[in-house]
Amino acid sequence: MKYQMQYKLFLIFSIIIFFNLPELNSQDISAFKKSKPVKVNGSFNGSASYFNSGQNSNSPFGYNIGASLNFNFFNIFQVPLNFAYSDYQTSFSTTSFKRFGISPSYKWIKLHGGYRSFSISQYLASGSTILGGGLELSPKNFNLLVFGGELKENYTIEQNSFPELENYDIKFYKRMMYGIKLSFGKPQNRISLMGFKAKDKINSGSTDTLIKYKYYPKENFGFGIETNNTFFKIITLQTNIATSVNTPNAFGDSIETDINTQKWLNRIKIITGVNNTSRYAFAYDAKLGVRINKFNIGLKYQHIDPFYSTLGVSFLQQNIENYLIDLNGNFLKGKLSFFANSGIQYYNNSGFTGQRQRKLALSANLNWNLNEKINLNAGYNNFVQNSDPKISEIVDSFRITTNNSGFNGSLNYKPAKKSPHLLSLYFSDQQFDLVNGDVITSSSSSINSNLNYKYSSKNKWTFGGGLQFQKTSITGAYATQRYGILLNASIPLIKNLNFRTNSGFRFNTTDNTKDGFVFNFGSNLDWTIAKSHKITFSSSWMLRKTTKLKSKNEYRMRLGYNFYF
Repeated sequence: MKYQMQYKLFLIFSIIIFFNLPELNSQDISAFKKSKPVKVNGSFNGSASYFNSGQNSNSPFGYNIGASLNFNFFNIFQVPLNFAYSDYQTSFSTTSFKRFGISPSYKWIKLHGGYRSFSISQYLASGSTILGGGLELSPKNFNLLVFGGELKENYTIEQNSFPELENYDIKFYKRMMYGIKLSFGKPQNRISLMGFKAKDKINSGSTDTLIKYKYYPKENFGFGIETNNTFFKIITLQTNIATSVNTPNAFGDSIETDINTQKWLNRIKIITGVNNTSRYAFAYDAKLGVRINKFNIGLKYQHIDPFYSTLGVSFLQQNIENYLIDLNGNFLKGKLSFFANSGIQYYNNSGFTGQRQRKLALSANLNWNLNEKINLNAGYNNFVQNSDPKISEIVDSFRITTNNSGFNGSLNYKPAKKSPHLLSLYFSDQQFDLVNGDVITSSSSSINSNLNYKYSSKNKWTFGGGLQFQKTSITGAYATQRYGILLNASIPLIKNLNFRTNSGFRFNTTDNTKDGFVFNFGSNLDWTIAKSHKITFSSSWMLRKTTKLKSKNEYRMRLGYNFYF
């Protein structure tokens, strides 16, 4: 069956290429002769680093190199290559990573091999990196993407949620991922069909140890439909529907069913395995938009079932339902621009994990250049959803956060258009959730305010400083408050050699008790040796002299080289 399917796919692709051969053979031969046979461009980068906190058990040294090349044959055939190698110390006995990828293309045909990233839907697979291969075909009004290989990045996040296994010499299951997206029509009037499959290889890991810690092989299948239509050139309608079938434990017991249901389950075994741990759920949205000159208005509905998840997305907010309206545009000859997304949001919509909640949700941003002296920017967001977690610095460490909401604003004042003086005020009050793997672990909040001054001289050196106040609260952890001064400068030493430095000193309060101070210093040298060569050197030192909050003393240095051609 496996080889019959591969043969059919090969036959289909061969037929598609065959019927397009006349078009390929009818190229302008004169233009072909004038083109250079081969053009090569790309880049190379390498760096060495040092990190010492007095606590890390791994080697403080690390390095990485990377290269990208693009071969252009007669301006019609493209072969991009990229490679990366790193020897940074990480957990789970992984001391290095190697990456190599290639994506040659000819007209509307593109192949992918090595480490590649693919996206087919925000509800199925988005930005997932695999080690494998893929094929893209994009002739007129038709697009096909197929790919398959071993899932890498998102899977690592999931593994790291089991710190108790860090010191074991074990292997995690290899997770394979496959996807297909088939689209018909022009971009403004298109329908797309998507399929997705992820499965852990049962015999590829240290099964006995993993099961002991309740880490089971998983399987996931998903299917989706996207549409995009334009009417009268000013009205757009977009829809996105997906369903996901998850089996969190491939060793689960079989389902006791009647004969007819069992026949149906037997039919879908070729697509995905199903047992008593399997669950299916839906996610879908629809958006209607109208454009009137420089003003846009849109209506959106979104629904994500409770327990909806997919192995192709690192984190996706579940159990929500939104009724929203979008407004955006600019006025006053472009001096005032705004965006607003507002409506009714239901979260914990099913009531499975507590009382169903409803609120008025708003995400808005305004930018107003009042005159040549004053600029105002303000934003607010209280949405309980974020399918794209980000890395944030929380109490001197980097954490993965989601559901980032709250208010932020800035006010900039410049006495005159060409004045060297700039005064700025910034304030933010944010709430967010910390994420570990695909689970929200705690709720947090942070208040940050800065008053800054910057002076820019005619010879291109700058000097600045300011006052900062910061307050952070994390559920189940210490609450901290900090206030102090910040200084920074940028100085061109000689031609193409620039030096930048920044430092800060802040008093620290832990749980309303005065608790030492935090000092940080950083510097950066940027030297453009020639048009295509650049060397950078950066260093930083962070000293947290506290008792109630664990003290820190960290040094970082990095030397890098970049070459472009």
